[in-house]
Amino acid sequence: MRFLETIRAGGKPILSTATTVSMMSNQIGSLMGPQPGIGFGFGGAVVVDPAAAHTPQSPGTWQWGGVYGHSWFVDPARKLTVVAFTNTGLEGMWGKFTTDLRDAVYASVR
Repeated sequence: MRFLETIRAGGKPILSTATTVSMMSNQIGSLMGPQPGIGFGFGGAVVVDPAAAHTPQSPGTWQWGGVYGHSWFVDPARKLTVVAFTNTGLEGMWGKFTTDLRDAVYASVR
């Protein structure tokens, strides 16, 4: 969480501003990411088009998860950093749990 917050706030003193921007920017242009509206940066998946991705997240939100059930996302526009650790395998990485958690967070900040 501390590392993600540091990156969200600009990266200093761990990373340069240029590296931080590269991590949070789509690096694959118009190539298809893991789903419509999602690209890839050097730090994970990046929301390019929230409508196409069917997400309430802001453009530029970056996210990732692990096969054993952790996930996180950082929405710099809304100053949100969310980390979830579960023992749910794929569900905690890229399943209903992650979308329900995301939707609950955004419903509370509207």
